[in-house]
Amino acid sequence: SNLCAINCTRCTGVVLPSYDTNANVIWRCLKCNFTMPPKLAGVVLAILGSRLTSLLSANPIEIFHFLKHQLPKYAPMSNQVAVQLKLRLVWLLGYQTNYLWN
Repeated sequence: SNLCAINCTRCTGVVLPSYDTNANVIWRCLKCNFTMPPKLAGVVLAILGSRLTSLLSANPIEIFHFLKHQLPKYAPMSNQVAVQLKLRLVWLLGYQTNYLWN
């Protein structure tokens, strides 16, 4: 599902966690096989989580701007943050007069 995927810093691929034989987490790019340090992956995910928290109370224009211009620098649109923000947009727009469901 790539919910935890982040962008590779070396190519256009995505980095996902996997586990070695000692149950250590290895963040590896599916395209170029680059191994990202776990601390870097953790920092990226922490920053995205922080932005998600702040954007949950934002207006639709701010959320759309983040999805279109900022998030693609760090994660694919299949990332959990993107999915949650898209759901939030649907929720917000669904109850605005110009975008009602009916």
